[in-house]
Amino acid sequence: MIESVDSCAYDLSNLDNLQKHLKEKLAGKRYLLVLDDVWNEDTEEWERLRVPLLYGAKGSKILVTTRSEEAAHIMRTSTTYYLQGLLDDDCWSLFCQYAFARDPNAFSDLDDIGRRIVNKCKGLPLAAIALGHRMRRVADRSKWEAILQDEKWEFSGGSSDISRAVSSSYQQLPAHLKPCFAYCSLIPKGYEFEKEFVVQLWIAQNFIQPSGGERIEDIGSYYFDSLVQKSFFQFSHFDYKSSRPRYKMHNLIHDFAQHVSREECCIAELGKPCNLSAKTRHLSLICDRFLRDNSTQSPLSNQRKNIFKTLYGYSGLYTLLLAGGSTTHEIRVPSNLAKRLERLRTLDLSNCGISTLPESIGDLKHLRCLQLRNTNIRRLPESVGCLYNLQILGLRNCDILELPWSTRNLRKLRHLDLHLDENSVMAQAAMSRGNSLRSMPPKIGLLTDLQTLSRFVVGTQHRCGLRELKDLNNLHGELQISNLHFVSKAAEAKEANLAGKRYIHRLELRWSYALGVDEEKVLDSLQPHTNLKELRIVGYGGASFPDWIWHSSFSNLVILSLSDCGKCEKLPPLGQLPLLKELYVKGIDSVKTVDCSFCGHDRRNFPSLQKLHFESMHSLQVWCGYDNCLLPLLRELVFKNCTGLRQLTHNLPSLSKLEIEGSPKLVGLRSFPSLQSLEVKASGDWTIGSPLTLPILRSNIVLKSVHYQGDCRT
Repeated sequence: MIESVDSCAYDLSNLDNLQKHLKEKLAGKRYLLVLDDVWNEDTEEWERLRVPLLYGAKGSKILVTTRSEEAAHIMRTSTTYYLQGLLDDDCWSLFCQYAFARDPNAFSDLDDIGRRIVNKCKGLPLAAIALGHRMRRVADRSKWEAILQDEKWEFSGGSSDISRAVSSSYQQLPAHLKPCFAYCSLIPKGYEFEKEFVVQLWIAQNFIQPSGGERIEDIGSYYFDSLVQKSFFQFSHFDYKSSRPRYKMHNLIHDFAQHVSREECCIAELGKPCNLSAKTRHLSLICDRFLRDNSTQSPLSNQRKNIFKTLYGYSGLYTLLLAGGSTTHEIRVPSNLAKRLERLRTLDLSNCGISTLPESIGDLKHLRCLQLRNTNIRRLPESVGCLYNLQILGLRNCDILELPWSTRNLRKLRHLDLHLDENSVMAQAAMSRGNSLRSMPPKIGLLTDLQTLSRFVVGTQHRCGLRELKDLNNLHGELQISNLHFVSKAAEAKEANLAGKRYIHRLELRWSYALGVDEEKVLDSLQPHTNLKELRIVGYGGASFPDWIWHSSFSNLVILSLSDCGKCEKLPPLGQLPLLKELYVKGIDSVKTVDCSFCGHDRRNFPSLQKLHFESMHSLQVWCGYDNCLLPLLRELVFKNCTGLRQLTHNLPSLSKLEIEGSPKLVGLRSFPSLQSLEVKASGDWTIGSPLTLPILRSNIVLKSVHYQGDCRT
């Protein structure tokens, strides 16, 4: 920095002298300093450098570019800007500067294929420049076609800017992250993935180094976040179906991952030559084209029957992932799979048309991860209980009828994922059949290492009841408990020890029907830990809710849903929950009036509530409240199929969205000064009285969105 403003020579061995000289050069002067491609993540190093920079005049600026989010966090004094890829037209323009610099018009016939090639850059400037250099003065269209088809075009030279940039990022990684990154080359290019899925793959391969008493899942999560912060993974979008964020790898990063893992990791496509070496330990087999071909006479149809046969020559495989499958095409796992691929640690058959596993699956003695997500599996063979090293059993979105009784033997099992996404095909199929998982297998409470048990179905047989949850206090994340109608005694509910499960953040308690038992005492005994963030109660048959549901100690509760609790005549005073943001009330038909008691006796008035939905509340006639019942932050209010609703006179100063569906008797509606969106859906004749329309018109409200569906007379 000193030499950039002064040509004099200085003693570079003395930091104090250098700081003194830099202070003198900057004192009282405005400057712009650009620090490009910073990798320092040491706070003390930055503080030492920062001291002389503070002597510049007001208005001086320092601009830092980095591929490390940690470096940005240490150095920033204002908002961090996350750079996105170039827009397609800008990326094309940059490419043209290097590829067609001399005579752009002479190559106009290559524009169409050129733009397709540039799309491979995914907006990355270095890639566009590298491609431009490579295609400079190349007029042969066949060579452009070859580049388009080349899967690893940017690493062919090894000395390009893009190669050096990605390589330098990789070299900066700590030793424990390098194998984790390289292993992710198994995820096919362009595929999105979840953090939990990747971390579990790492666990199965022993890539995560234990640290004290910290959970390996938490350490793996830190590994993953580090790769995100260093731009090896990037956020794609939030998947609302699974309630999880999804990530991806830029094509260039993915190609580099394949480059550094080429000795051990390989991606092959079924139907194409499979060039595995004896050193290959991890394999992804892409089945997209193979499963799209529906012809029974094609060569691919024959291979469908022998999908695993081509792999039998590679008995050293530790990982086998099937990618791009389809549940509509039946795939059979051969009975000799365990004999031919006996070293497997990870077997992922997700998203494929697999409905059965052979008994010989229990012979995979080294297997640690078995993923069967989104398959047609309904039962597992009893031999699964012989997989004594199994840590992960993934059955997400599988309509499982029953689990093997031998499940109790899987003492190393950490993750048993039985979750059904509400919008998944499998979940909808299970609901239509009404015969999904009926009970947990006996003695599942012996699996005390379990970190994930997304569903617990109460059974009536010995050692299948709610008491089996007693010692499973390491459970994390979500837990749905169903068939609670089989729990007839509060003591049994108490033994489940939900209050001791401090890591459960999402809990659903579900009754299918009432058996005349004392459900109020049962629900009272199911009080969870106060760390809970989301609670759903479905099918509860008691006349009232226990006090703990609205107790202010549940200060972390953000989402609450009460559904199909038909005997309850009054809603509990939920306004005392300090952080509650979303409240859903559905199918509580005995409630006729919602008044100030809903806000709570101390009138705390839902201090954080932003979204409130009432649905299928057929007896509800009036929602009223005094002026001090403000619900100050409520933004969205929905009444759906509340056919008896006549009056809505609550004061809601922040309400911006109001949706009313199927309330033909509504004649009273108060003015809402912040209303921006009004949506009314009606069926048949619906007469809306002037109290509904005139207050809105008279309050100077500027509606940004108005939607009406149905017949109306005003």
